[in-house]
Amino acid sequence: MTDAPTADPAALKAVAERYAEVASGRDVEAYVDLFAEDAVIVDPVGTPPHVGRQAVRAFRQSAVDAVSSMDFTIHGTRAAGDHVAFNFVVEATVGGAKMHIEGIETFQIEGGKIKTMTAVWSEADATFG
Repeated sequence: MTDAPTADPAALKAVAERYAEVASGRDVEAYVDLFAEDAVIVDPVGTPPHVGRQAVRAFRQSAVDAVSSMDFTIHGTRAAGDHVAFNFVVEATVGGAKMHIEGIETFQIEGGKIKTMTAVWSEADATFG
């Protein structure tokens, strides 16, 4: 049995912090650049995965198109092996209404890029108004 790769926890946390910064903005290409070529996003769990950078781009573009503003903040960040996990809060404006989502995300990092992203949240974790 091979041990899982171990990355520097500070470097893993830095990827999560950069993600939060970019996810709060509207620059789709900066978002896509955070991900590996063959990245997989499942957001939220239970929805079909977005596989590859083109799918990541389409996923992000749909989010940018749906909101007029977004603030993505993280807290409780933990890192081990090649994974980082954190609690997140999204505050967005959708068609003039406020949206608030709380959840948990995990990333598997490879070569400084996000290889997998899994977001755990449901409609019960979202409020509108």
